[in-house]
Amino acid sequence: MDNVRKLVFASLRSCNDGKKYTNLEADSTVKKQKLTGRDKGFYVALLYGVTERGITLEYIAEKLSGRPFGKLQINVQILLKMGLYQLIYMDSVPDYAAVGETVRLARTLVNRGAVSMINAVLRECSRRVEEHEKRDEVFFSESFASVASRLSVLYSVREHICAELLNDYGESTAEKILDSFFAKQYLSLKVNTLKTDMDSFSGDLRTAGYKAEKSAICDNGIVISDPGSVTDIPGYRDGLFYVQDDSSYEAVKALMPGADDCLLDACACPGGKSFAAAILMKNKGSILSCDLHDSKISLIESGAERLGIGIIKTECIDATVFNSHLEEKFDKVICDVPCSGVGIIGKKPDLRYKNREETEKLPALQNSILANCSRYLKKGGKLLYSTCTLLKSENEFTVRNFLCEHKECRLLKEKTFLPFEGNTDGFYLAVIGKDI
Repeated sequence: MDNVRKLVFASLRSCNDGKKYTNLEADSTVKKQKLTGRDKGFYVALLYGVTERGITLEYIAEKLSGRPFGKLQINVQILLKMGLYQLIYMDSVPDYAAVGETVRLARTLVNRGAVSMINAVLRECSRRVEEHEKRDEVFFSESFASVASRLSVLYSVREHICAELLNDYGESTAEKILDSFFAKQYLSLKVNTLKTDMDSFSGDLRTAGYKAEKSAICDNGIVISDPGSVTDIPGYRDGLFYVQDDSSYEAVKALMPGADDCLLDACACPGGKSFAAAILMKNKGSILSCDLHDSKISLIESGAERLGIGIIKTECIDATVFNSHLEEKFDKVICDVPCSGVGIIGKKPDLRYKNREETEKLPALQNSILANCSRYLKKGGKLLYSTCTLLKSENEFTVRNFLCEHKECRLLKEKTFLPFEGNTDGFYLAVIGKDI
């Protein structure tokens, strides 16, 4: 595993220096290095683990070293987090290996004094956690300055996000939300009923050895544990399914797209909601799927082709800028707007560290998209506003502000999916009607 630890260090350094997303870095490294079996499993577990527990590990490193973590050289920071994560959270790694291999790697990356400090910190950590079943709890005995700071350290999410969740949901529910981000992840598939049916497809999966269960809330959903590569799942190349969370599918279903509808998906990439709508429409009517970035349009087009969907057309547009040729043209409009992603932190650990400045800018952008795209809706039509965040500043408050400014519109349905209540992402939907 020594060489794999070098790869993890390089990937963590790459993500830190280049601001690369962990999932993209992981996919690239696994393919380039041809990692398989135990090596791949260890690489992914350590890379994602250090990323997921970043704030917690920094807090522990400060307690053990007596030094401000941010003032340590970046290589020292990464090595400490790698070693501490193995000691505290990886039961499969013996303490002597976690300490010894991290120190050995450190000798090639930092000076002698830093090596000694890393060795001392890791050995002290090993000593403290040796007799504790939940190894991290030994470090959290002291009181914190606030509930938000405590949750930030325990669940490794920026304090300002924790504070918003506390304000929106209260301490008990906020903590359940944060804890759910460490739950075992799953893959949600949607059966393409244009080509097959639920029973046939789920039977094929079980025959191929997959542990597949029907969704508890979605009529054409299948949940798979430990799926491996999506493209290796039987039926992928034949377009028998696509990947979409149940909450996202239920949002599209709430819009009730029909076979004769003309529908706009304003922020469509990578295309899941367009695909769901097309299948619900039985591949009849018309869908215009748009995105701001021309480079992403091909993802929608290739996905539609694989699924055998012929009613989707694509166009590169800015959803915040009015297009007169789209005015009052559509029966249904989907606005799945850019958001902070707080509801999908469990799948995308980098979102734990969103800056306050980034999240504070979002409601204005979201309102701009919603207001502009409402102009494309026919009188008597319906618009879906949705996000994969749980922050009410981006959800309920944005919708309320919009409705106050647009008296011709009214709220028809609203729902928030909390991730600890079932196998769904954290997600928000609002269906808005435009009066005649």
